[in-house]
Amino acid sequence: AVFSTLVQNGFIDGLGKITDNFDCHNPLQDLGIGLDETENRRAHFILSQALQGDLHFDTLDNTKVNEYDRIGISLITPMGESVTLSELMSKLSEGETPIERYQNTRDVYNVLFDMQSSMTGLTVHDETEALMPQISQNSEGKFEMTIYPKGSWLELATEGDSRFWDEKRDLPVTIQFTSNREAHQFYDHIHQLALALEPIVGTFDPVSGIDSGITTTYYKDGEGVEGPLRVLIDNVAQLGSEGLVAQGSDAFRYGVDTLYHSSFFETSEWADISASLNLRVSRKIGEDLFQQSIGNKIRKFRHQRKAEEYQKGKAEHIDNEIDRIRKEYRQRAKRRAEYRRQLNRAARAAKKRRKGKVGSR
Repeated sequence: AVFSTLVQNGFIDGLGKITDNFDCHNPLQDLGIGLDETENRRAHFILSQALQGDLHFDTLDNTKVNEYDRIGISLITPMGESVTLSELMSKLSEGETPIERYQNTRDVYNVLFDMQSSMTGLTVHDETEALMPQISQNSEGKFEMTIYPKGSWLELATEGDSRFWDEKRDLPVTIQFTSNREAHQFYDHIHQLALALEPIVGTFDPVSGIDSGITTTYYKDGEGVEGPLRVLIDNVAQLGSEGLVAQGSDAFRYGVDTLYHSSFFETSEWADISASLNLRVSRKIGEDLFQQSIGNKIRKFRHQRKAEEYQKGKAEHIDNEIDRIRKEYRQRAKRRAEYRRQLNRAARAAKKRRKGKVGSR
């Protein structure tokens, strides 16, 4: 019935495709399905995800402002470009020449590394014993993690009786997850993708006469800076005070260092390797994020249903308590009235007995 109504109202065409009449960036849009605002919002969410795809920050985020989800979450790169997660991943397959594909892959790698640094707090020349994301649980029971230094999004604002979408820009992007496990899963996806791209961008050797960019631009303390490529390193096999360092030992450390280009392969070899690896990496990450996003949506809808059932049960419980209190009050009043009647009957009987005794005298 809802699908037929959406077709009738022009939001879905006869082939089942979403039309331009649907505004995925406006959850307040009335779809004309004849249901309450909550159901209208749920239908809008389903259509938005079908239109935007699963590689989207809006799908991962559970932040609510004035009871509405944030929308249009994008990262702002150090070059000022706004990109969504799906747009970032699509850049891996863009570029007509090997140099263009390398530059696009390097740009994606830099964004992923900035995301990794934001999630772990590990920056250039820092060291840490364990590479772990910094996740905190808020008062609502959700798990927050800052994933990028700067971004933009829209959140619902109110002024009097009016509601409108207010743009937030150049602020750290913090995502709320429904569980600590989901936050760790997202970090692991980004971390593994950065590790997969590192050999490609780290070993590329610019050939003479081609400017592929020896330096790159990334975030440092919230500002864009230019410098050599960053890589994640560890000190395994280095000589320490107690011998060679092994992974898991007390002396083991992760760190971030910078990498300068070295001769490794020719541009023609890069073209073959990058094309093959980009395809495999994109497919793998796409499959993993798709599975995660589906799981997130299922858990989100289950949570919404449980919340609705809880509110319904709470209202029924309150009504039952009110009925019970009223019934007990009526019973107490009835008992008090009966008690007074018994006292009056006893008083009249006693008075009658006293009069009888006086008459007999």
